[in-house]
Amino acid sequence: MNIDILVQARLGSRRFPRKVLAEVAGVPLIRYLLDGMKRATQARHVVALVPYMDKELISAVFPFPVWVGDEHDVAGRFVDYCERSDCDGFVRVCGDSPVLDWRIVNDMICIFRETSAFLVSNVDGGFPAGQHCEVVDRRFFLRWKYKLDREHVTPTLYAVAGSLLWPWSTEAPSEKPSMTVDCPDDLVRMARVIERADFKPWERRWRENQCFA
Repeated sequence: MNIDILVQARLGSRRFPRKVLAEVAGVPLIRYLLDGMKRATQARHVVALVPYMDKELISAVFPFPVWVGDEHDVAGRFVDYCERSDCDGFVRVCGDSPVLDWRIVNDMICIFRETSAFLVSNVDGGFPAGQHCEVVDRRFFLRWKYKLDREHVTPTLYAVAGSLLWPWSTEAPSEKPSMTVDCPDDLVRMARVIERADFKPWERRWRENQCFA
């Protein structure tokens, strides 16, 4: 079963423009995320889904594969990839989560493979922002492609997945502090996390990195 990690990213954030290219120790945040995700052994490919015109972003993610599409139709990028790819499912990851723990991704892919779930998610499972992701069945996703939220992609799928939604969580995770980058203040916290992790946040589990925040 081929599962690809799809990282959605763009430069046009309202609260913090160009946040995924903000640097810590000279490295864009998006690269910390991608370098972490490539360690997810249960995934086949790690692909950045970016807008056509964001040439600087495309350059920043090299040498990772890139899939381009409309800046304002994030869902369209996922649909286009799924229609042209031979993947069986995909992991949706947000580009503003630079220290997402690849072990969480691995565990969720394993659950997806072992169950008949259309959607495996740890959203609302107590995990902090920045440690959320979803594994989605490709055929199920394309069946509902006209009902998708164009910006946030998956919210409408939770209702239609029904009994084949598999909410995944662990014991008493901590939602605070956040581990995502939504505004300039978050960058200060994230820089502290990455620095205390010796600039290799993927070597530490998310709980340890959260303690650094």
